[in-house]
Amino acid sequence: MGGAAAVLGAARALAEMRPPVEGHVVLAACENFISDTARWPGNIITASSGVTNEVGNTDAETRLTAADSLAYAPGLPAGTHVFELSTFMGAVIVALDQSIGGLMAPYDDLATSLVSAAAAAGERLWCLPLDGTYVSSLDSTLAGVNSIGAKGGVGAGTITAGLFFAKFVRAGALWAHIDIAGAARNHGGGGGGTGYGVATLVRSVHAFGRVGRGRGDSALTRRSAGTVGRRSEAVVEFFGRHFEWCFWQSLTLNRVSCVFLCDMRHCHENVPRIKILRTLM
Repeated sequence: MGGAAAVLGAARALAEMRPPVEGHVVLAACENFISDTARWPGNIITASSGVTNEVGNTDAETRLTAADSLAYAPGLPAGTHVFELSTFMGAVIVALDQSIGGLMAPYDDLATSLVSAAAAAGERLWCLPLDGTYVSSLDSTLAGVNSIGAKGGVGAGTITAGLFFAKFVRAGALWAHIDIAGAARNHGGGGGGTGYGVATLVRSVHAFGRVGRGRGDSALTRRSAGTVGRRSEAVVEFFGRHFEWCFWQSLTLNRVSCVFLCDMRHCHENVPRIKILRTLM
């Protein structure tokens, strides 16, 4: 639940700060336990986008929920910033240790801006290569994609997870995937969550709100052109996905039971709040 908690926390903070930015929050909440509809390794699941997924491992349920939650997202225009946080892979802890988030983004300037926002927020974030070399490892002979890779998810697990996520991102979106599997939890004696990601998201929204909407390197170009500070038309969309209750290990995968679509445009009222627009069952 670490990613969803961070996104919801950022939404609450932004509702109180009221930046001139339209934002949408998508939280896909689903049960995660054995039942008569449980999935088996090797099952084929059709995502809401129509892409078929071969279940390589039922413990890799987060990415399957992500695939469906993307389809529930509001139909925002090309050029939308998509920031997705999740406790995706234990592999990121092996690569970066427990206190550093792993960032993957297809645009260097977007990645640089997020790393800078994290540094200013006092959160450690490191950019990993979104290396297309590993795309073929997600091939499946039975479906459109294998959820963990044909080799059983061995090697570059965090990167291949990001590449899997990329297959479901809307065309034209300026997206970034941040794996906070290690950083979301306090591994010291106190236990509990750290709140990692909230401050980074808030700073990022303010930064992109100042430079306006664009794709590729346009954000940095506009900043250098002195347009910082004008009212933004930027649209920022957060994907907080799948509540893994109390960090329990998954034994199975069930269908998404409900999705909450929250709209921060309602925060400009007298009492800042996040309004639930609708629940999809």
